[in-house]
Amino acid sequence: MKNNIISISIISVLLFFSLNSLSQEKTDAMLFGDVKCKGEHIPYVNIVVKATNKGTMTDATGHFKLANLPVGKVIIIAQAMGYKTQEKEVEMKAGKVTELFFELEADALKLEQIVVTGTRTKHYIKDVPVRTEVITAKEIETKNANDLFQVLEGIPGIRVEQQCQYCNFSMVRMQGLGSEHTQILIDGQPMYSGLASIYALQQIGTNNIERVEVVKGAGSALYGSGAIGGAINIITKEPSYQPVTKVGLQFGNYNTNKYDIFSSIRNEKGNIGLNVYAQKLTGDVIDETGEGTTREEVKHKDGISDRVETNLNNAGFGLFVKDIFSKNDKLVLRGNYLFETRQGGIIDDDYYKNPFTDGTENITTNRYVSQLSYNKKIKDNSEINFSVAYIKHNRNATNDSYLCDYMDTHNDSVPDIRNMRPYLADENSVTTTLTYRLNLKNHHLLFGVQGLFDKLEESGMYVVVDTLSEWVGESYKSTSHKLAKEFGVFVQDEWSVTEKFTVVPGVRFDMHHSEEEYLADKQIFDTTFFPKTKFDQNSVSPRIALKYDISDRITIRASAGT
Repeated sequence: MKNNIISISIISVLLFFSLNSLSQEKTDAMLFGDVKCKGEHIPYVNIVVKATNKGTMTDATGHFKLANLPVGKVIIIAQAMGYKTQEKEVEMKAGKVTELFFELEADALKLEQIVVTGTRTKHYIKDVPVRTEVITAKEIETKNANDLFQVLEGIPGIRVEQQCQYCNFSMVRMQGLGSEHTQILIDGQPMYSGLASIYALQQIGTNNIERVEVVKGAGSALYGSGAIGGAINIITKEPSYQPVTKVGLQFGNYNTNKYDIFSSIRNEKGNIGLNVYAQKLTGDVIDETGEGTTREEVKHKDGISDRVETNLNNAGFGLFVKDIFSKNDKLVLRGNYLFETRQGGIIDDDYYKNPFTDGTENITTNRYVSQLSYNKKIKDNSEINFSVAYIKHNRNATNDSYLCDYMDTHNDSVPDIRNMRPYLADENSVTTTLTYRLNLKNHHLLFGVQGLFDKLEESGMYVVVDTLSEWVGESYKSTSHKLAKEFGVFVQDEWSVTEKFTVVPGVRFDMHHSEEEYLADKQIFDTTFFPKTKFDQNSVSPRIALKYDISDRITIRASAGT
């Protein structure tokens, strides 16, 4: 699989440079200008030619230039995080140089930020019917957040928790509901199963995040009943119009280090772009607290890790191609590889580094993700989006459960070293989403279908601990086979009743089917070890959102759903 990802990356790079070499029409229509705010130049502002793939960025001095623009009237867009977007029309002539100057207005409340999570359609924050909060890349950088856990810390209405001194698994709670009611999305696609989500918050790096959109409560029910508490949508970066390479190094106490690189490039025509990124995070084990119910009691070290030792490696790429099959379409290919080790437990004399002893836990994670997305504007009033992702997730974990159970049933003697095997999990899943958007006067309709196929194989060593069983103390290897299939359909109508009042009813119907089978490598029960079970359930998730603009400065939003 690793070789496959490398091959895809090489093919992507070759495709990028081969398509980049294609000839383009030379008009010699040049545009020069700058971008200011209150008289001060603004660096790194996106300058885009509307309805084309051409664009650039202002340099460190706030100036820009564009070459070979279409002849005639064109609209130039200047947009940057923290500023209100501005458009200007300019007349371009072949072989002539034209100047254009922008004076942007600061947008402290981020009302000009475009979001997509609340209704699965694009809106400015000020216009979106479902309340959506945005954490921008700039805010992530200012916060010095290295992973999603740190990004979400301190956000009102969101509680992130790190539990277990031995492994530091984490969870996120929204609206007071458990983590099982919060959906984590990558570019609108559900990517994390129950197995993967245990450590996901600390494994999702930040150097490829453009922004994080948060929708709290039932307003996010279009993502299924698993998002009744809310949805957290991670929007990844698109290629820069100017070649950019950023390298970061950060060092701290207890080997708390970060190494990252991000590189982005587009071809001259602007329709092909490539992002490549990598991040490495390390941290040594830390013990600063102990057991107790008061501050005085817990401030004493107990010899057990508070922070486990971690080594996380994350790398990926994104290839973006516009107008690949026809005009106004877009194809995106993404790949990501993650490798992490974490060790925790009793820290005296590096005791925790032994994976097969009591009081320790060691986890190794390998994760491969590939995603293909396609977007096509069929007409001015309709659009189709398709996305499919394949995820392979492997976990190798050891703890003292088998060892302690064996010692409890064998007068503290230890088992044969050949039986000291880790818990192994191999998960393969495919998720796909298809949506169709249609605008009809005051109605913006959205139709969608979503499917999930998940297969999980698990194995581990266990001991019969039931003292009434004739097999008490017997060791056995348990193997489980789990299969899940889900299919959902949803529809939404964004109805602009008046210029100030918007109603957004929506409903989602989901069908779930799962199977579980547990097998033992020897007879250890009088009856079947665990009979094969099947589970089927259907669910309906209705929701409604309301938005009313009392004035230009005051807006009321409300949402309800089940």
